[in-house]
Amino acid sequence: MTKPTIAILMSKTTEADKWRDNEPTLRITAKFVKLEDGHIRNLSDSSYDDNEMPFADLQVTAFLDASSLRTDPTVRLWGNYPEFRSVFSVEARRARAMAATMNRIERGEAKLSERFGTPATFGERLARIADVLGVKTFLVWYTEPTGVWGDYDSGVFDTRDAASVIGWIANAEREFRKSVVTPETTTADTTDPWNDNASADADADDAATILDA
Repeated sequence: MTKPTIAILMSKTTEADKWRDNEPTLRITAKFVKLEDGHIRNLSDSSYDDNEMPFADLQVTAFLDASSLRTDPTVRLWGNYPEFRSVFSVEARRARAMAATMNRIERGEAKLSERFGTPATFGERLARIADVLGVKTFLVWYTEPTGVWGDYDSGVFDTRDAASVIGWIANAEREFRKSVVTPETTTADTTDPWNDNASADADADDAATILDA
């Protein structure tokens, strides 16, 4: 058995938002998991596991809703902050580890922003968070799992790096934008960065610059 690799599992969904008259909302989630012998598994939240426990239940989620897009076609993914979600129980040792992880992210992001400026996209910020935490492996679903929550084995995934995932996020955002915003509310193809692959390529180039520095 090989040593598990801490990874970030990417998923995307489009769902009706009951707070916005059931308008569609794109949700992109980056969840910290482990890759063990070719299988995706949840991280251990045991206070005796110093390798996995600081990352267990950690995720970063971003949203883009149709209502906001129709009001302002230039709006980007929002809500992209790291948080611990669906936590079962927390005792003192784990609470300290969770706080230390958040502080590590905050300090690391601040240093990167001093060097490179504020990240322009959700993908760029996620790449920085991964870099700060020393996570280099991203997982993207080809086919989403069909079983119950946590049943990863029924899905098919691909392994990516940060630059590739930035492009994946940009493409997901672009496709959702195209499905929502009518041509009358956007600019011409020659000036609209969402009508081709230029933005994804630019985001990936920015990530490469940051991660190679």
